Amino acid sequence: MAKKTYKITDLFKTTWAELSTDEIAYVIEHRGKYLHAREQGWHGAAGHHAIMILRTIRKNKDLVAKINVEQAVDCINDMSFMHQPWYFFPEVGGYRPADYLKNHTFIQLFYMDSLFSQYHVQDYRDRNALPTLHPSVMAHAFLDEMIGVIYTPPKEFDEARVEEHGKRMSDILTDAQRMVILHTYGNVKEFIIGNCPLLFPQHEEEVTTVQKPPTETEPMWKQLLFDLSETPAYQGIANAKRAPMYEALDYLEKKHKEILDLKSKNPNAKM
Repeated sequence: MAKKTYKITDLFKTTWAELSTDEIAYVIEHRGKYLHAREQGWHGAAGHHAIMILRTIRKNKDLVAKINVEQAVDCINDMSFMHQPWYFFPEVGGYRPADYLKNHTFIQLFYMDSLFSQYHVQDYRDRNALPTLHPSVMAHAFLDEMIGVIYTPPKEFDEARVEEHGKRMSDILTDAQRMVILHTYGNVKEFIIGNCPLLFPQHEEEVTTVQKPPTETEPMWKQLLFDLSETPAYQGIANAKRAPMYEALDYLEKKHKEILDLKSKNPNAKM
């Protein structure tokens, strides 16, 4: 009898959508450790983390039970989905926001990204002050408030209740949910940056082993909110805040392009 062969999809889950929230969190954790070990040339450690990932995403325990370290690394290298972003959020408290946060408003984006940056700034400080005890209570508070904004339906969002919603989220969130939501928002942020290259220009940075400290983005969002409120389409702060975030970003990107085009045609023109 011919020996049965299996495709990688017979043995493992090969898309983020197939994984549970806990599984995604576990893969994220060991993916980072695997990549670090591989960069350092720690082949044994890389193989260990590869096996831990495969155990998490396997479909049939018996079929993959005898995979060795070398085979595990080969399998991980075939898992292209692990190096691709995802844009769907897990359900928390009976609610799941739309993929890409496509229904959220500009003021929600203002708060989400400001709190996202505050979390990273505080986490960076914590890591440098006492690496074994991060993230701190303060960092967690920023993260929970950000998640509270994400998990507030757009029509129910109230700026005055951001802290309140953050405290409510801290009571129901698991560590796995926090990790997955944090990374999902990071993917959405990169998607936004990629779609608005003029609003958020990316500069090539010098390769260095020194980590660049994160910065808070609230001042940038205040300026963008003001700019949006000065446009004919979203005249006034109240209208700018209520604007659908992707619609507003596309509009600001278009306006920015118009200004740059005008400057290129008439360098002496006053904007």
